[in-house]
Amino acid sequence: ANPGAKTFSATPFAITATATSGLAVTFTSATPTFCSVTGTNVTMIAVGNCTIAADQAGNANFNAAPQVTQTFAITQAPQTITFGAQAARPFSAVASSLSPLATASSGLPVSYTSTTPAVCSITGSSVTTNTLGTCTIQANQAGNVNFSAAAPVSQSFNITIGTQVINFSNPPDTAVNAQPFSLAPFAAATSGLVVTFASTTPSVCTTTGTNGATVTVVVLGTCSITATQAGNANFSAAAPVSRSFQVIPPGAVTLTTSASPAKYRQSVTLTASVVGTNPTGTVTFSLMNSAGTTVLCNAVTLVNATASCVVPGSFLTSPLVYFVANYSGDASNNPNTFTLPQGVNMSAITLTAIATPPADPKPGNTRDEFTISAMVTAATPSNDYRVNFSENGGNLCTNALAQPLPGSNDIYVVSCTLNTGVSDGKYGARTFVVTLPHLTDAGFEQVFVNYNLAANAPLNYTDMWWVGTSENGWGVSITQHGLNQFIVLYVYDDSGKPVWYVLPQGTWNASNTAFTGQLYQPTSSPFSSYNTAQFNPFGAAGGPVGSATITYNSFSTATLTYTINGKSGTKSIQRQVFGADDGQRKLQVRDMWWAGPSQNGWGMNIAQQGRVLFPVWYTYDSTGTTRFYAVPGGTWVGNTFTGDIYTTSSSAWLGANYIAANFIATKVGTMSLTFEDQGSAIMTYTVNGVTQTKIIVRQPF
Repeated sequence: ANPGAKTFSATPFAITATATSGLAVTFTSATPTFCSVTGTNVTMIAVGNCTIAADQAGNANFNAAPQVTQTFAITQAPQTITFGAQAARPFSAVASSLSPLATASSGLPVSYTSTTPAVCSITGSSVTTNTLGTCTIQANQAGNVNFSAAAPVSQSFNITIGTQVINFSNPPDTAVNAQPFSLAPFAAATSGLVVTFASTTPSVCTTTGTNGATVTVVVLGTCSITATQAGNANFSAAAPVSRSFQVIPPGAVTLTTSASPAKYRQSVTLTASVVGTNPTGTVTFSLMNSAGTTVLCNAVTLVNATASCVVPGSFLTSPLVYFVANYSGDASNNPNTFTLPQGVNMSAITLTAIATPPADPKPGNTRDEFTISAMVTAATPSNDYRVNFSENGGNLCTNALAQPLPGSNDIYVVSCTLNTGVSDGKYGARTFVVTLPHLTDAGFEQVFVNYNLAANAPLNYTDMWWVGTSENGWGVSITQHGLNQFIVLYVYDDSGKPVWYVLPQGTWNASNTAFTGQLYQPTSSPFSSYNTAQFNPFGAAGGPVGSATITYNSFSTATLTYTINGKSGTKSIQRQVFGADDGQRKLQVRDMWWAGPSQNGWGMNIAQQGRVLFPVWYTYDSTGTTRFYAVPGGTWVGNTFTGDIYTTSSSAWLGANYIAANFIATKVGTMSLTFEDQGSAIMTYTVNGVTQTKIIVRQPF
């Protein structure tokens, strides 16, 4: 049967047909552009004439019936728009969306036009207010081949006067001799209208120029500025906002900390800012307590009027400490001092971790073996600090128990030794996650450790090297970071005085068995009054004094070949055995250490075997010539290592037959190294009556 004309709809409708045989009839669309058939259901696709064919193929008893077709028209469907009332909105410089949006019964998208363009305009569904008044927005749907156009629907709403606020950030403290400056960058109204400024303390500072935006400081004191915006036809006046800053003496210094409060034993970074006329000079950072004043970072050079100092957590073990910044002053700025109270959260736990090659080199170590060492510091002792080590969600060492260092009740250590490069083939930059769950709540402490594992890198030859007892008294310190080696020869000049030559960088041969580089003998100021400005990395020679090659014949033996100041020599050297692992818990501190850029030019190699350290301090004597001191062993109490400092003399070494019988070691003082997190330490020494303290960290190279 012909279904008759149909109005377009997305809803299918049913058709029927019968055969005289009583067999089932099948249907197909002869006009698939306009309609389709599934079983007995017709789906309209587009306006036009739809033709449906009915067929019966017959069976064993009946012939196929002749095909019968029926054609009917599909006509356009009407549609309507639903557009809800819009609330009044205040005038604003920022466009806002219609709410609610309009919808068409056809499901086709609705477009909008403003019939009051002087009052408002619209882009998409976002309304922009142009002035106060009644805004009328018309919703339209033009229809398509299947739907006729909908009748437009309009909604009108009022545009009321807008409100505005002033955002006014505090101007910085300013030196009394500073040039006038503009306040405009510090304040803005949300309306976009211009802000006006006025000084409420004209005896201290004045405001002049366009909108009072230029402030001139007059005398020391507090300068108070009020920002206003009077509004206009579209915006009401903003509430005035006042800000104050200090007019301070030239060279005034302020001090801030990276954590307030800090965690127990958490290192912090102090930043000193000097306000004045292009301030130069230095800032010295100190700790002040009942025991006196301890210099933390001495004479740090200002860069862009700021200087910083990293304070080891070993200084943050009481609820309140005081840091002091002393500014040296310069030709235009006075010396000045600032004291900062630093709070410490005694109940907070500090977790730190570092990745290093194994502290105890042995032939079985591969170039891919390394250790992640975690340190937990907590004022509250516990025997249940358990640490998890992972990478990319995969567990490496799980539930590892951190145990206290011998002689300590607040520092716990645990390590995870890995050999992942060979086993998983992952080289390059690796990031490991170290997590310590809290004991009392669901929280946790977590740190990330980055380690670069170089493919096809040489074995790690970091250690103290020497010829053996037959040439006791001189040696070679080798520190290796991946593909880079930092080599120092600590030897004797022609008069038998201790000197050192440094090879700070070089290149490997193709088989990664020989490392070659240029040697330097820098000059600088004496260690007792060190001034990095006097550091000359090229020394008296104005460049390299020679070169050296270390050829590694095995994991523990090598050949040193050198030419220095025209004199050449060859030595067979080996790793120097000076300690054994006693099985007790230990820190991993083997590396080259220094006091940072502010003390550039000197450093200390710390060799480590088990818990035994062998620091060699590379510094300068009273003439600025290279000089080394050695600390051949010592004792641990918690995280502090203490040993005796020796100076040495011996026979001439350069290009000569070394005579070990001439070697003399003389004790000149003591040194203690307090390691706060295996990456920074407090170095305190007394040498020939001179006592000083330095903050040292691992030296990157």
